[in-house]
Amino acid sequence: MHHVSYDVEDMPLDKLLPSIARESHSVCMLTVSFAELSDVGCRKFLEEIEPHAHWRRLQPGDRSDRIPHVGGVLIEPGIREIDFSSNQFTSFERSGLTAAVENNATLSILELQGNELGSGAPAEARLDEIRRFAQAVGTSTLRTLNITANRLGDAGLAAFFDALPRTGTTLKTLYLSVNTFDDASECLAAAKSIARFLSDPLASRGLERVHLNGNQFGWQGVRIIVDAVVGSRTACTYECNAKPPADFVDASPPNRSLLFLDLFSNGIDSLVPSSDTETTYAFAWEAASRLTPANWSMLLSNQLEANERNRAACRKAAARLLPIARVVGCRSRDAGDPVDANAFPILRLPLELRGMILAYVAPELRHTQWTDVVRYACAPSTMGYGLRQVDYPIDTAPPAEMVLPVPPWSWAECFATRSRPRNWYGEWIDLQRALPDTSPTDHTSPDLLAFWECTRTDHA
Repeated sequence: MHHVSYDVEDMPLDKLLPSIARESHSVCMLTVSFAELSDVGCRKFLEEIEPHAHWRRLQPGDRSDRIPHVGGVLIEPGIREIDFSSNQFTSFERSGLTAAVENNATLSILELQGNELGSGAPAEARLDEIRRFAQAVGTSTLRTLNITANRLGDAGLAAFFDALPRTGTTLKTLYLSVNTFDDASECLAAAKSIARFLSDPLASRGLERVHLNGNQFGWQGVRIIVDAVVGSRTACTYECNAKPPADFVDASPPNRSLLFLDLFSNGIDSLVPSSDTETTYAFAWEAASRLTPANWSMLLSNQLEANERNRAACRKAAARLLPIARVVGCRSRDAGDPVDANAFPILRLPLELRGMILAYVAPELRHTQWTDVVRYACAPSTMGYGLRQVDYPIDTAPPAEMVLPVPPWSWAECFATRSRPRNWYGEWIDLQRALPDTSPTDHTSPDLLAFWECTRTDHA
């Protein structure tokens, strides 16, 4: 897979399209920034490149088993990254961006910073198109979305987060810095929407980096977002003089997927309530929160650092459990009398005891994670997933008899709530490109990346 970047500073726009057509199988990165495309030009451009972009449209139940291979390895051509920075876009709809993103299973990175998105329609129509774009993002396999320095506004930012699917997205990095904020009440509404999203472990699954600088949330908005990330136990017990109610302390678990959150230049020193009567809470337990303008950054950093440590431990534990569970659970059969009379006959043990033994292999995993790994290991259809193409049985056949005390693996359930089928090999290549100073072995492998996401063990 080749990474080729075109820039209009080096090539006129009228020559760009023929060049893409000629090299359609090698173009993976496309930069068309500062080209003054406007909405009409963007729509026309997207319509003209689509036949050459190889954007596979992901539909419900798509088995994605018709992708070409080279030497048994998945090689999916197509434009995986587009940079449309500073092109005077005002509307997601008129520019064709919503249509391009919807059900797109190839595009991985979309850069839209420095435009005027969110300013091209009356208020209610503008919010509706922001919602439709967020819903389109939810149907795609985008990994990075950058909408920094646009005009979403307070209500638009709230609409965006509220419209993202509660079953989660494939996003890992989200840039939403420097949008327009005018009204303090709407500012808090936007912060509450972000907090609801980040506090929902299913909706925010896999999201690792969020940039929210320069949005003038004020102290109340920042506190609301940080409370959602660190969770009620940390927020309510830190320097707490009066013990809060028990139901408050465990009311909200911390966000375990985030590794980075930018919240600076948000007017923290302004809009600080002068009295408790002015304080707005996103959750009831926040009345017992001890977050202050002086300690919020430290508490947030502690949580993000813990997430990174726990993620590494979780990944290692899941990778350690997988091969053992494969041997024990993938319909293995005892070969009779062992060659070594002292060998431990694990396959002769009752299912419950086999499960108890496997539980000691990966104590770092939560019960749901352990169960997903064992389910994955027991399913022959998961072998090689991510590294080579697999014919996924979308739960049409009756489940095979399980040899471990867990429910049968369900691809339909996995695709709906954990991880859509993607070009894992392409993402592995992208990861190597992003980290050029490390060896390929440091980037794990495509099948391991797929395994972690399919079993919810990519994060603690």
